[in-house]
Amino acid sequence: MTNSAKKVGKERKDMPKINELNNYISTITNNFNNTILKIKDIEYHYYLDKLLTTEFNNLKEKDKELILEELINYYLTEIKNLKSQISLKEISKQVNDIIDFFNFHKDDLKDNIDYCSIIEEAEDIASDLYSKVTNVNDRNIELPIKITFLKSYCISSNIKDNDIIRVLTWIVLKLSVIYHCLPKQAINCSR
Repeated sequence: MTNSAKKVGKERKDMPKINELNNYISTITNNFNNTILKIKDIEYHYYLDKLLTTEFNNLKEKDKELILEELINYYLTEIKNLKSQISLKEISKQVNDIIDFFNFHKDDLKDNIDYCSIIEEAEDIASDLYSKVTNVNDRNIELPIKITFLKSYCISSNIKDNDIIRVLTWIVLKLSVIYHCLPKQAINCSR
């Protein structure tokens, strides 16, 4: 008998028996299948428009703005009360992973450029508001803020009037996600 034949024979003795192999295969296959089914059951796209109530969607623009102003101030106040020293950069992956689940009905938007402009605008404003409410680089903002302030000084003129509500809604989304990603016992850390 050659040395390689002896090794093969020895390896076979050390290998699990056929029943054990089948059990491993069955268990691992079930684990994969169950996990994939769980993942498939997760809803991956939440339309921001649908999170707002039908009643909200039927309101006049001014009333919508008032409600969104209250929501923005609610989340800014909650964030400020945490006295967090966490930079947005530290939680950005988690924030972005959650925000990726949301979008608007693109059918309502004329083109992809409008869609991207709305989201980029809102993301920038929400990030700026976060840095001001947490005093990053000694920047600050007095609360409550007014929608008129956001419309006059923060939202660029590139955003069409009929898209202002979408920008404000996305700001609420981003601030709510930031709030939920911050540790509720704020950790002091350098920026």
